[in-house]
Amino acid sequence: MKKFLSFLLCIGCSFFIFSQQTKDFTGISLIKIEHLSNDAKFIIGENVQSITDEREIQPFYMNAFETSYIVWYNIRTEAEKTLSYTFQNPGQEGSKGKRGKPPTEEAQWQPVTTINWRDAIVWCNALSELEGRTPCYTYNEIVLRDSTNAAQIDLCTCNYQANGYRLPTETEWEYAARKNGALFQPGNVVSGVMAESNDTNSNNLENDYCWNDENSTGTANIGTTGSLFGAKSSPGSGNPNKMGLFDMSGNVLEFCNDWYEEYYKQNAFADNIYYDGPKYGSARIVRGGSWSPFASYCYCGDRYAFDPDESYNYMGFRFCTTKE
Repeated sequence: MKKFLSFLLCIGCSFFIFSQQTKDFTGISLIKIEHLSNDAKFIIGENVQSITDEREIQPFYMNAFETSYIVWYNIRTEAEKTLSYTFQNPGQEGSKGKRGKPPTEEAQWQPVTTINWRDAIVWCNALSELEGRTPCYTYNEIVLRDSTNAAQIDLCTCNYQANGYRLPTETEWEYAARKNGALFQPGNVVSGVMAESNDTNSNNLENDYCWNDENSTGTANIGTTGSLFGAKSSPGSGNPNKMGLFDMSGNVLEFCNDWYEEYYKQNAFADNIYYDGPKYGSARIVRGGSWSPFASYCYCGDRYAFDPDESYNYMGFRFCTTKE
C-alpha cells in the first residue's frame, strides 16, 4: 500500500520538491480497530440522542488520517486515465483551494473537500482497483466507476467481506472515535479527550484534538491539532486519539456508509453484523464536526445528515477496509 501510494505521490508532485518533514509522508496508515471482550457491544449516540442503540463491532482497519487532497487527486486522475473512471466533482484543497487544480506545496496535505458521498465511494473503488483489491461497491454486481450515475449509486450494495476500501459504517466510525486503547470515552467528548464537556479539564484540551471555530478559520493540514506551529505544521505531527487516529473531531465532517435513520431501542444487528442503516433513504450520515462550528458540535456522538449529492468545503472523508 505505502509503496504504491509513494509511487503515485512522486509522479503527481514532480513539479515541486517535498520538504524534509513530509517527503516520506503518504497520508496513509491503516490502524486496526478491534474490540476487547468487555466492549464488543456499545451504546451509539450516548448523551447526544434521546434514543440510543446498542451496536456490535467487528474488527476492521481505518486510515489514521482524513483523505488529503494530494492522495485524492492522484488516485482520481490515475483512475480517470487508466480505468475510465468518472467523477461528478474534482474536489479541492481544503476549505480555500481551487476545484480540480493540481496540488500545491502549501495545501496538498489539507483534506479534500467539495466532493459528495457518491464521489467518495467511487474513489474508494478506484483506489481498490489500482491496488489490485476487490472493490466493495457494486450495482447488480457491476463495479461502480461513475459518480454521476446517481440512480445506480444510491441503490448500490457494499460487500463488507471484500478486501477493497470503503467508507466506515456509522457504528465503526463512532466506536473508533470513542475507543482509547483499553478505555472507552462515554458521553459528550471530543475524540481523544477523556473528560466530559462539562469538565473544565475537557474545555482546556478540546482545542488540542479538534480544529474548530475557536482555533481555526479553515481546514488544516491533516493530523496537526495540538502541533507547535498550528494548522500549517507538518502533517501527522499533532495529537491523535489513543487508537492513533487524527482529526476524528473537527477539520472536516466525514462521510459514513449509512443512510440516515433515527436510533431505535431494538437491536438492528439481528440479521446484519455490518449494519449500515436502512436500505433506502434521502440523506447519508456524516460524523465528526468540522473547522466551522464550535467544538461542542464535534463530539463523538454527534451525527448529521446530508443529501448524497451535496458537497461543501467542510465535508470530506476517511476510508477503511475490513481486511488489511
